[in-house]
Amino acid sequence: MRVPGYLVGGFPRSTELVKHFREHAKGKLSSEALEKHVVENAREVVARQHEAGFSYIIDGMLNWPDPIRPVFEGLDGVEIDGLARWFDNNFFYKKPIITAHLKRVADPDRRYFHAELIPKERRKIVLPDPYTLARLSENKHYRRVEDLVADLAEQVAETAGILSSDGVGQIQLTAPSLVVSKLERDEAEVAAMGIEIIASRCPRPILLHMPYGPAGNAVPAVLDFPVDIIGFDMTVTKSRELSEYTAGKRVYLGLLDGRNSYMEPVEDILDSYVEMVDELDVSEAHIGPNCDLELLPYSVAVEKVKRLGEILKRMAEL
Repeated sequence: MRVPGYLVGGFPRSTELVKHFREHAKGKLSSEALEKHVVENAREVVARQHEAGFSYIIDGMLNWPDPIRPVFEGLDGVEIDGLARWFDNNFFYKKPIITAHLKRVADPDRRYFHAELIPKERRKIVLPDPYTLARLSENKHYRRVEDLVADLAEQVAETAGILSSDGVGQIQLTAPSLVVSKLERDEAEVAAMGIEIIASRCPRPILLHMPYGPAGNAVPAVLDFPVDIIGFDMTVTKSRELSEYTAGKRVYLGLLDGRNSYMEPVEDILDSYVEMVDELDVSEAHIGPNCDLELLPYSVAVEKVKRLGEILKRMAEL
């Protein structure tokens, strides 16, 4: 059976590329020279995914300073100031401070997505969902969170359109804020509204992926969101949390741990996948890491990609 497999977030920079970024920050390397190195590395990351047989392919997101910055780039009404922890990871992002009505005055840098390296039908772009963006920002302007989420949804949709203007195979909305704690009904309604705005403006399929927390914090509410595939972090989710709700759904099962250097045995992942698909009674189940691989050492991330490729090959033989 052929099972769709792919990544759900950024790839780590190689040691050499990290060195080039540091040289650029010190003024020892031009922006043009840095971009050349980024493209070379992105080409390698793309090639590894091709070799592994992934259904959708990312460029590695190697230019991204953090997972949310591209959405806010080019906007009036926001200041980027101060560091905040990226959920429970040893990683920090610069917090957006919302000071006025959000308005786009310039496009985000198109170098954030090297679409030309990937066949159109297999291109995948990864952006945060608007509710998560609102939760990670400091709001000093909007009286109602609903209004902030709605405006952020417009900006996510516009960012997706700018970065993937000539076509994309899958758009992913990464939504950890939906599962890091129990999602209340009013929160779910606001999050759904934001995604509805994006779904009305962006091509399908759309994957809503929820890393860093158990699915039980968000189901069944998120199962009715206007997306095509719903992704779960199965390293912290028990299949029984989903079995009552997912019949007939298309799901993504994050079975490889993107926050652990441990290399999962192929047989273990195969057995887990088959057992979960049987228990969940889903119409289609995709597979990959539970989150981005960015915080892993580069060599470990490369091996995780190879391991997922081995798993997909074995599944195709079943």
